[in-house]
Amino acid sequence: MKTLFKHIETDIRSLLEKGYVENARSLNEALGKGKIFAELGTPMYFNGNPEATTVFAMLNPGSGGDEFNLQFKKGEDIRSIVDNYIEHHIRYGEKDKGRHDNFDLKQASFLSGFPESGIDIPDYITNPDNTIKLKAKQNVLMQKLQLELVPYTSKTFLNIFDNLEMAIQNIDPFLPHINRLLDTIIEKKRTYVLFGSQQYAQIFYAMKLKGYADIEVGTPAVFSINGLKNNVNFNTVVIQHKGERIEAGIPYSFPRKDLPNAHLQMKKYGEACFQEMKKRFH
Repeated sequence: MKTLFKHIETDIRSLLEKGYVENARSLNEALGKGKIFAELGTPMYFNGNPEATTVFAMLNPGSGGDEFNLQFKKGEDIRSIVDNYIEHHIRYGEKDKGRHDNFDLKQASFLSGFPESGIDIPDYITNPDNTIKLKAKQNVLMQKLQLELVPYTSKTFLNIFDNLEMAIQNIDPFLPHINRLLDTIIEKKRTYVLFGSQQYAQIFYAMKLKGYADIEVGTPAVFSINGLKNNVNFNTVVIQHKGERIEAGIPYSFPRKDLPNAHLQMKKYGEACFQEMKKRFH
């Protein structure tokens, strides 16, 4: 992940030398919507295994403000700080193994529906033993690579890519971030690439319409899952990037707030998405 690590070093150097992340400030200024993305906190580019065959890309860390603080010792050189940052995010699942997190369990549930995703702890879904859930959370944090489109925290990601008109208007300042994401994905052979928000579909549509990339977005699929009041949606995308073909899924409904504790239903959703990808790509 040389490309990704280079971006991390640039932002950390800016934070240490200038007291703010210059790239975050530039993004805010280009959008012209005020201070949407945190400029004073440590960015979070990734968590998990850089070699993982399963990649799950989110929009950005969902915290609200400049609360991520860079930990370093007085007099420590920049190379050591960056190396510690990278190691922390690779081993985050071990360091954070005692904290229960519904969002991580939601990911574990969903990804356990994909064969050979590296996420396979079937008994945590209905087992009341909290240690099983903690093990599932650690597994999903360690066995996949989670990437963030924008590594800077924000209170919301609304009114940017909510619809195609907004996406076409706002896409340009995000292109370096999108390319960094795609560069990281193609550095290794991946089995599954998933973009965890419907807003990614708008991003890819906008890139295609503006001629920025060779992209084909599929037709959305609708699934009815027993135990869920509302249907869930899914789509696929094929991206040609630097001579590589990325076949990916976009689980539109993944961020929905009525799903975090529906572990069995999330696994069924994942299974349905896998079958759809298998049908379209194989």
